Amino acid sequence: MYEVVQYTVKIIIIAATLLVAVIVSLRVWRTELDLCELLSPGRMLKRSVDASIGWLPKRELDAIYQTGKIVARVSGVKIDQGNHKIFFEEAYNSQTLNLEAEFEFQKWRLKFLGAESITSLDTSQPQKGQIITQAVCNLLGIRETF
Repeated sequence: MYEVVQYTVKIIIIAATLLVAVIVSLRVWRTELDLCELLSPGRMLKRSVDASIGWLPKRELDAIYQTGKIVARVSGVKIDQGNHKIFFEEAYNSQTLNLEAEFEFQKWRLKFLGAESITSLDTSQPQKGQIITQAVCNLLGIRETF
């Protein structure tokens, strides 16, 4: 009895695998392939590199971080290293940003100095949440690596 169950389960698994192989084969057969793109060395290299480093944690270039978490998004960034200032045309989705505490943007540690306006919710752009317009921040230095 044991052997009959074993053989039956193996046959079902093989049949399911063959069914998937047939479906995939039919889809490939019916697809118009872009052979130039498929055989492109650049594409192969990019996919190989992307797969190799895809697991690495990365900081997003348009994000403000506090305690390791994204607390806002920014646009229109101007960095004035000579005067130790960073300007943001807009910081949005900033509800959880604590303006009294230090925060990080890219490699910099910053302290909020002021803004033209802080709008808790702009009804014409509700997806942006709290918006800080024309923000000025003091550049404290480079953030710690660890």
